[in-house]
Amino acid sequence: MVTTNLSNDFMAKVLEDAAWKELSGDFAWNEQLLEKCKDKVVWKTISGNSSILWTVSMLEKFKNRIDWEEISSSSNEHLFTAENLEKYKNYWNWRELSRNSSLELTPAILEQFADYWDWSEIIDCYGRDELYNAEFLEKYQDRIPASALQRSRLWDKLVEDEKRQLKIRILS
Repeated sequence: MVTTNLSNDFMAKVLEDAAWKELSGDFAWNEQLLEKCKDKVVWKTISGNSSILWTVSMLEKFKNRIDWEEISSSSNEHLFTAENLEKYKNYWNWRELSRNSSLELTPAILEQFADYWDWSEIIDCYGRDELYNAEFLEKYQDRIPASALQRSRLWDKLVEDEKRQLKIRILS
């Protein structure tokens, strides 16, 4: 009967699509396998797959398939080299990168891409306490939105530092 075949074909397709989505998220794909299955995998899920060791070649080959918002929030810190940030600066989601604590935000990288960062996110990311100090605030005060400062991790760190200095003065 046609209805049964349609129903079976439909269910088979739904089942296969669901399996591809799961496989896209939890399989350690490499460049060759992604090339082979590029039209079947779910690229949003692939882009968030922490088991994939992205290479420069893979980023280049699949740059128009990658979900850059998803990959920008990846925990794969090896993705976020200065070279990759520069080469794909028009692809990255800079707001996601700004809040991504897996990105090692060195002073050089912070400075190099200063015009791209979402400064409200930069100043409110836990795990960046080594950056947060009075010198940081002074250096980037023109970029930091005043409306976000007092609700940020940077502010909390500055208050902690000031509190520590006050205790020292009180006790000396």
